[in-house]
Amino acid sequence: MGTLNYLFSTFPYSSSVELVLTEIEKAGVPSKQILAVPLHQMKNFQTVLDTDLSDDGKSLLDLAAVAGSIFMLLGVIYGLVLPWGPVIWGIIGLAGGTVSGFILEFLYKRRKQNQPFSKQENEIILMVCVQDSLIERVRSIMKSHGAKGLGFYQKMEDAGTNSGG
Repeated sequence: MGTLNYLFSTFPYSSSVELVLTEIEKAGVPSKQILAVPLHQMKNFQTVLDTDLSDDGKSLLDLAAVAGSIFMLLGVIYGLVLPWGPVIWGIIGLAGGTVSGFILEFLYKRRKQNQPFSKQENEIILMVCVQDSLIERVRSIMKSHGAKGLGFYQKMEDAGTNSGG
């Protein structure tokens, strides 16, 4: 009965990952026991309302509510001297302010999201299956090359299973 030791780490997508892989192989880990998986950034999902389950602070109705309130107040104030009265102009101000606030925030967030040089950094997950004697050496190599995170998993291997070489 042996143990399988897995080290997991995440790195920013750069040439330093190649250096990490080379150093790990030089430390004595065969290349077939190393797995590097690039993660692709997902586009941000835009919601109209924040709910209890997804409160990310990116709702499209924040500016719409503020603009609607301001335009409604202005409609009521100036409606005192305008022909249709304060109630009608308050409703018109609320509707116009809400729509204009929603459109402004939607266009701003869409423009900000589509910037060509936005700071979306891809990452790579590195998984290494190591022997007990190499755990600390591989861990120190990963740390020295700027790993964003490190994880360790140890699994007891059954005597009847084939380790696959």
